[in-house]
Amino acid sequence: MATPNSSTPGIRDALADGFRGLLGDAETQSALSLWDRSYATGKPHALIEYVNEVAAALMLPTRQRHEIRMALYRALLTRGIDPTRSSTGAAGRRSVTPATVPRVVNGTGSANASAAFRVFRSVVLDVFRGVGAAGATAERDFSQAIRRHASAQKITDSGRMALEAWAAQLDDDGYFLRLAATEYPSFSHLMYVAACEALGPVLADRVFSSAIAQAETLADAAQFPPRRLL
Repeated sequence: MATPNSSTPGIRDALADGFRGLLGDAETQSALSLWDRSYATGKPHALIEYVNEVAAALMLPTRQRHEIRMALYRALLTRGIDPTRSSTGAAGRRSVTPATVPRVVNGTGSANASAAFRVFRSVVLDVFRGVGAAGATAERDFSQAIRRHASAQKITDSGRMALEAWAAQLDDDGYFLRLAATEYPSFSHLMYVAACEALGPVLADRVFSSAIAQAETLADAAQFPPRRLL
């Protein structure tokens, strides 16, 4: 068994919290043992891969796999741990601030939400769904590409984590509600670059075209045309 480092206990406790209510005691212990054996020593950016391996080992259905990933992501963020970082050392931890873990609001129904926000949110979530439909490998490659290219789009770690919270289907809108509409295209450009790497340019174009077309059916599109995100 791998020897846990100084940051591992906090991560392991967060994982145990995330599994609670979704797995039985024996299944939780098996999942945590897998973490100890293969991930606790610092395998980088491993959350998606870890959840997929847990799901395969326990023969879990797809829906339960997604529920577990969401629960683990939330549990790690609650403890101030960036789920996309290595489990080794301080790099895997960050202080929890409102910018890092956006406050939960009522999604697109928030009184603070602008037309631009609602259009942007529609496009982003549709792109995530399109990538997810391509399978677990595409999701992993997409997530890794977002991390590689975020700085080139001048997107901060807080912005990247907020985007990844949406990818995990968490209703954390606060970060993006605080942005100006002119900042949204940087995120859609980042997602397009990542989608091209994960899916290939042909399928990436289809996914984005579908997301834009869907957003154009929104009443908010009259105030903020979705193609402004391209």
